[in-house]
Amino acid sequence: MSPEELAEFETEVLAEFVLAQDSAGLADATIRSEVGPLEQVRMKPASRRLPEPAARQRTHLLGE
Repeated sequence: MSPEELAEFETEVLAEFVLAQDSAGLADATIRSEVGPLEQVRMKPASRRLPEPAARQRTHLLGE
């Protein structure tokens, strides 16, 4: 997925999130307060990879 495609996808998901909350009757201020942190996370560059879970954690998380 190209960076442009990823940006389009993120925008679409965020828009769907906002529409779903609006459809549920949430106030604009509530929606704004929930979207703000999502936009901040979205804007942060992934400067480092997340650590791989240890084998025991992976087994627990994946139910293997």
